[in-house]
Amino acid sequence: MFPVLFARLTGWLGGSLVALFGAWKSVLLVTAMGFLAIVAYNLIVDVVQESLNWALTKAGTIPVPEGHSSVFQFTGFVGWFMGVLKIPECMSFIISMVGLKFLLRKIPFLKW
Repeated sequence: MFPVLFARLTGWLGGSLVALFGAWKSVLLVTAMGFLAIVAYNLIVDVVQESLNWALTKAGTIPVPEGHSSVFQFTGFVGWFMGVLKIPECMSFIISMVGLKFLLRKIPFLKW
C-alpha cells in the first residue's frame, strides 16, 4: 500500500521541478531543525554540567563548619523530572512544527 502511495506522490511531484524542489527543501529543513534542536540541547546540558562540576569542585575546597554542607545538587530532581516529562523531545517537536508552519506559509499557492 505504501509503495503505491509513494509512487503516486513522487510521480506527481516529479511532473513539476519546482514542486519537487519545494518538497525536498521542506523535508530537509524540518529534519535539520529537529537535529539542530537536539544538538543545541546537548550543548547547553554539557555546558551547564561542566560549570556545575567546576562550581562543586571549588565549593569542596572551602572550609565548612561542623554540621553544615557545602555540596549542592542543582540538577538532581529537576533534571530527572524534565527527563520523565520528555521536555527536550517536546521542545524539539514544537520547534520542528514551527519551522514546518513557516515553510508552508512561504508557499504562495497555499492559503491559510
